[in-house]
Amino acid sequence: MTNTNGPLSSSTPISPVTEPSPRPEGGERGVVYVATKDARFVEEAALSAIIMKQAAPGLPVWLYTDQADCPLNRLNVFDHVEIIETCTDYEDVSAGAKIDRLRVLTNAPFERCLQIDTDTRIKSDAIQRIFGFLDHVDIAMVECHPDSSIFRGIYGQPMFNGGLVLFKRGAKTQQLFEAWRDLSDKHFRIADTPDLAAAATECPYIAHVSAPDESRTLLRRDQLVLAQLFSPVNNRFDVTYAQLSEGWNFRGMGEHRRLMEPVIIDHRNAYKFTTLQDLLAEAFQRFAAGDRPSAGLIYNHAATHHAPEIGNIPAAELANAFAGVEDPIATSIAADAKAALAAADETPQWLDNALRIAALRLRAGQTQMAAKIGEAIKGKAVSG
Repeated sequence: MTNTNGPLSSSTPISPVTEPSPRPEGGERGVVYVATKDARFVEEAALSAIIMKQAAPGLPVWLYTDQADCPLNRLNVFDHVEIIETCTDYEDVSAGAKIDRLRVLTNAPFERCLQIDTDTRIKSDAIQRIFGFLDHVDIAMVECHPDSSIFRGIYGQPMFNGGLVLFKRGAKTQQLFEAWRDLSDKHFRIADTPDLAAAATECPYIAHVSAPDESRTLLRRDQLVLAQLFSPVNNRFDVTYAQLSEGWNFRGMGEHRRLMEPVIIDHRNAYKFTTLQDLLAEAFQRFAAGDRPSAGLIYNHAATHHAPEIGNIPAAELANAFAGVEDPIATSIAADAKAALAAADETPQWLDNALRIAALRLRAGQTQMAAKIGEAIKGKAVSG
């Protein structure tokens, strides 16, 4: 279900006197991902949501995105996709994405809502218990640890990590999120000024940061904003809260520290660099399970987004391209593909698909999987 006229838009003024937008209703509890600016964030959200659905079957998962044409929106892991306009008010693209997320928080679709970053992986079905924290509090978050947060180290004061926000809709959390959004807008605009002169008077809490680049970086972090409103040592809106243990939003740690609890939500940066590999693994699993339509959807998206140069190349040219790669597996695939082409009157669709998937596997560094595809091409060509 997709709504192309969502309640959130870049034309919404960032102001405490903004009239409230119509709120989409999702029910008692659910999970929200916000993925704007680039299709790679939809990829991350889909991969996270797939595991979320496995760990917590029946829990509604909503996606908010400006990537209306991304095929992954149609995967069955999202119960609802809300198409929104993204904020384009700042020089830094990521600042606009942060405002997008804060707009979603102020218009949350669930009474009890879990908003998590897209680059997360659910590691335990204990995720089903997370909403129980809200039986006694308005909001729950995990503190940034100095050895896993550069910005916590620069700022020098306790702050919460904004990659997980668990909350109940209510007057106090609404006030907090609106203030978070408005102060973020102020910080982002100051960060866009050449000399940062306003920062000294309007943001005295970063006066101890002498390097201009570090000051600008901090100003563009919505977690710095949140720390002025709500942190382990600051609670301007008097919200009742729970400080969740580190395993609920695990960001990694230094070599001299060990986590003495299970990881439930893994939020390490490594997932940002394995998206293509993870997409291909998911597509393969779906194909093996007989779900060819969704497997094809993922493969086609991966080819378009990660290897657009192979998208429209005829199979014969793609086989020649394999032959030009200094890799024995690629050379073998090229020979098998050329043999299959020579035996056919016209290029069979299966060969066209197989070559593109093999190219994606090689692009992802998955040489053994590419080799298996080559063997399949050879076997199919021999059997006719």
